[in-house]
Amino acid sequence: MRSCAARFSFLNAEAAIVRALVEGELEDEEEPERGADEGPEQEAVSEAIAPTSARPFGAPLFDRRIPERLMGVLLIGGSFSWATELARQPISPGSAPLDLGLRASPKTPGAGHATLYLGTTQVLGVHLRADGLFSLSPHQRGGLFKDVAVPFDESWREWQPLARLTESMPRIRAHLEAAMAVAPADRQVEGLYQAALAKPTDTEFTLVDREVMLAFGSRTEKLEWTDELRRPLVQAQLRLAAIHPWAGQASPPGDKLDALAIDGDGRLLAIEVKPGAETKGLTWTPIQVAMYVRLLRAWIEADEDSARKVLEGMVRQRAAARTRLDRGTGTLRTDRDRACDSGREAHDPAP
Repeated sequence: MRSCAARFSFLNAEAAIVRALVEGELEDEEEPERGADEGPEQEAVSEAIAPTSARPFGAPLFDRRIPERLMGVLLIGGSFSWATELARQPISPGSAPLDLGLRASPKTPGAGHATLYLGTTQVLGVHLRADGLFSLSPHQRGGLFKDVAVPFDESWREWQPLARLTESMPRIRAHLEAAMAVAPADRQVEGLYQAALAKPTDTEFTLVDREVMLAFGSRTEKLEWTDELRRPLVQAQLRLAAIHPWAGQASPPGDKLDALAIDGDGRLLAIEVKPGAETKGLTWTPIQVAMYVRLLRAWIEADEDSARKVLEGMVRQRAAARTRLDRGTGTLRTDRDRACDSGREAHDPAP
């Protein structure tokens, strides 16, 4: 597994310590006692899932493959294919940084949802329940968006047959356009870079997912696993603090990954997104990415075959969402065939 992060000369020493810890070249020390300023507790992702005999108890879980029924409404000819088409638009000056996130819960087979992001903010969610009913969710409330000229109809939140939502599609589209027009600008800075990762480019990787957060069977299991995986990285922070006073104010690394991708050689990439002008906190990027690497390795090593299938399936669905009809030939073509093919093979996602 390779981690992608901004690299500058003044980070080399810090990155070397972290790299050695991640690769197991340095032994973990007992963590010194820390006070109440240890840092905020990370939000738990509770998934009530019974562990299998092959999976270590409490090991991380990750599977965002959505049901084919939901994929069908997002692709060409589907009721919400227009939302997918919006997300395909290339990034250009003045354009909206849109991307489509595909989400599913490991504890609810047959259910899932698609989120249309503007930057890092949801502007529309399309949800499928295991019984085949659909519902919509709006943009975030609480004053983040200004007044939306075409308000969200609360009846769209109700679980209902797809046909009923289809009847309201002109108003749904009008609402989305109105919400996009008043979306918070500050959420579109880093979100611009995240959306750009999902667009067809000449880069040698294809996106698996963005804003990745692994799930755990319970809050207790999450805390136990993340504390164990975080411990050597906190050790590295403490060592740096003994040398550099500025390092003493660092918070423990978090567990929400900006983006997950697969390169042309089938290697899994953990990506931390940082705008070029954002230098605050950049010093800790290697440690932050190292935490993602350790989490992903824990997930993969728990069941490599399952992890491979999940990654391949997610790449295929991402590729399908970037597919459009070639009207000249009547065939379907992907925007990034080469990257997509390498992602489908994903011949060695394990570290």
